[in-house]
Amino acid sequence: MKPGIIMFIVEGKSEEAAFGAIFERLFPRDLRPVFAEERSDYLTADSAQPERLVKRLEDLLYDSARRNHFRLEDVVGVVQRADTDGCYVPDSSVIQDDKAGRIRYDKRRIVTHDKKGIEKRNAQKSRNLDRLAGTEELLGIPFVAYYLSCNLDHVLTDVSNLPSKDKVRSAMAFAKKYWRQPERFVEFIGDPVVAAPGGYEDSWAFIREGLHSLARWSNLHLLFENTRGYTGEDTTVEETIRLVFGLTIAEDREEA
Repeated sequence: MKPGIIMFIVEGKSEEAAFGAIFERLFPRDLRPVFAEERSDYLTADSAQPERLVKRLEDLLYDSARRNHFRLEDVVGVVQRADTDGCYVPDSSVIQDDKAGRIRYDKRRIVTHDKKGIEKRNAQKSRNLDRLAGTEELLGIPFVAYYLSCNLDHVLTDVSNLPSKDKVRSAMAFAKKYWRQPERFVEFIGDPVVAAPGGYEDSWAFIREGLHSLARWSNLHLLFENTRGYTGEDTTVEETIRLVFGLTIAEDREEA
């Protein structure tokens, strides 16, 4: 297989700051990670209904190819990275507090001055995440979705309510800690403290249960677990794509 691109669809700049340099060293040299930013939580936008979601992502791929000057045929896989933001918790765990400023995520509840609004957001985001989890391709390109719960900062630093102004700086500090030894990042993200149990479909079933989508969990470890952790030197593009976008989903379905 000729050199290719693996696209990472993310919400903003923090993800590339945290993962960009690390991922470049974790994938084969001929497989270049490129980050496409939505610049917002598009999964909760009024226009982001499940039936329109795939089309929106396909448009993002076209736009990213144009802006980054590569051909869509060069993209060999697409990875969606999303925060859960507690979207699967029951409405009883969304607490009205008229004095609350910005939304606050605790271990067992979401505190907000707009309970109805957050309940509506949760319903929409959970439907959209379910749609992503069940999507296998975009424009004929293999696709897989991974979550960080309750958000990127929570998984990386165990702080779920980091001020917006500190997010990119925190992500850069995380990258500085791991980019020289990316195998340590694989160990970190695969630690049972944060790694959701089970394979791909099991990990999605897990995060939907109870209050798990408020807790510190992720299934991102599966991206590297199926490529034996550290792939940088001796794994081909073909093998990496087959493992990440083939076995990740297919093995679960064969066992079901």
